[in-house]
Amino acid sequence: MIKEIKSKTALSPSQLPGLDYALNPYIGCGHACIYCYAPSVIHRDEGKWGDVAERKYEVTRRCLELLLMHDFPVCIQTKSSLVLRDMDLLKKFSDTEVGITLTALDDRVRERMEPGASSVEERLHALEELRENGINTWVFLSGRWRL
Repeated sequence: MIKEIKSKTALSPSQLPGLDYALNPYIGCGHACIYCYAPSVIHRDEGKWGDVAERKYEVTRRCLELLLMHDFPVCIQTKSSLVLRDMDLLKKFSDTEVGITLTALDDRVRERMEPGASSVEERLHALEELRENGINTWVFLSGRWRL
């Protein structure tokens, strides 16, 4: 179920060092990570946590198009190779970077921890493609897990 809501502002002040603003156009996330705290602290009636439709509605792409009109600095952190879909826009920004989160290098572990996220191979491919296209990239590598 997709429910549209109106927001007073799309950008909110960021608490992360080096980032002035944050933009998250969704309530929820399709990665379904078993370690995520958000579903337990965010109680909303807008639908089941994780019911997002980025592939269909391209909300992130529309946001990037608006940010590009002002050449706003962009830093994306994701677990999805879908970021490659927007490569054409990302290349047009004068200040853009994409970080890929890797929680496990073993895809069997990744599947149990982040069943809705891109595979390890897809994420590494995305990093390679982004870098080859002149996009600054980085990796957020998480800690050790026992399942």
